[in-house]
Amino acid sequence: MHFLLIPDKFKGSVSAEGVIDALTKGILKVIPAAKISTVMASDGGDGFLQAVSQYTEAKAIKTQTVDPLGRELNTSYLFDEVSKHAFIEMAKASGMVLLESSERNPLYTSTYGTGLQILDAINKGAKAIYIGLGGSATNDGGIGIAKALGYFF
Repeated sequence: MHFLLIPDKFKGSVSAEGVIDALTKGILKVIPAAKISTVMASDGGDGFLQAVSQYTEAKAIKTQTVDPLGRELNTSYLFDEVSKHAFIEMAKASGMVLLESSERNPLYTSTYGTGLQILDAINKGAKAIYIGLGGSATNDGGIGIAKALGYFF
């Protein structure tokens, strides 16, 4: 029997690699001759860049941006120099993971930091930008991103 495992993380509990390891051990315990193939996956939130990095030659680009509350933040995204494709994980600049529980209020959070990363990728010559949208601490409908790109509201 052949199994294809394509898990995401179990947020707050175990990484995608941990899920693959646990499932593999369980399957092999019951079906020792099983063939197991795996694919790193992500719902677009925390871990999106880690999953993408398994399948592309893109390199990490460090950027200075802001978190969902506008505080300075150093983070990164992936950029492939050959294809000029950028991969941005929204959770890295606009994510819940960056905030304390008491700070999680969508009336005050913004996607502006993700917009700054997009602008950086554009300035580096990105021809395509792929954004993992999961894990966001915002619900501004992308207005923060648009503001970072020069739009006014």
